[in-house]
Amino acid sequence: MPLPTLPLRRPARRVSLAAALLLAVGAPACRDSITDPWSELPDDAVPHFVSAERDSAFRAATGTLPAVTLLHQRRGFVVRDSAQWVAVWDSVQRLQRAPRPIPRVDFSSEMVIVAAAGLSSMGMRIAIADVHLASSGLWVRVLDGHPDTFCVTERGQTPDTRQPAPVAMRLVPVRDGEPRYLVRGGTLRCEFT
Repeated sequence: MPLPTLPLRRPARRVSLAAALLLAVGAPACRDSITDPWSELPDDAVPHFVSAERDSAFRAATGTLPAVTLLHQRRGFVVRDSAQWVAVWDSVQRLQRAPRPIPRVDFSSEMVIVAAAGLSSMGMRIAIADVHLASSGLWVRVLDGHPDTFCVTERGQTPDTRQPAPVAMRLVPVRDGEPRYLVRGGTLRCEFT
């Protein structure tokens, strides 16, 4: 079964004051207006997450995920067993000078949602903002873009000049079915980088 691909990112656009005024006045007449992909989240969606303790432990164990990985295809997928988890973690860590040990996941009650940006331009990052559960299934809201200019990188970190393929992960309670990914492009706040 092929894995679902993430929608292509829409580049952030800067709008001049004149263009903004024209859009504000002319917007009601436009048929093809730009919509926020996150607005597709169903009305009955509620946040879907593990306990704060487990979330914190998982984030500490994964650390800041590297920008250079072997996940070169733009896609979203769910890791549901330890064999797949070992393969995914190896794809994320193999190119690192000091790979992190694999984080513990209890696959009887947890699963890992992954969003891979694919081969990207320098500086691009991807983040899972949150995961929601609705009557229609799981929904994953993804941020895709460049980090805010005010974000501080880890002390002593040298920029990696290899082709980036950033990835994001989120630990959630087990649910059947494949999630739908809602991808929003733009600037990522520091807590997502």
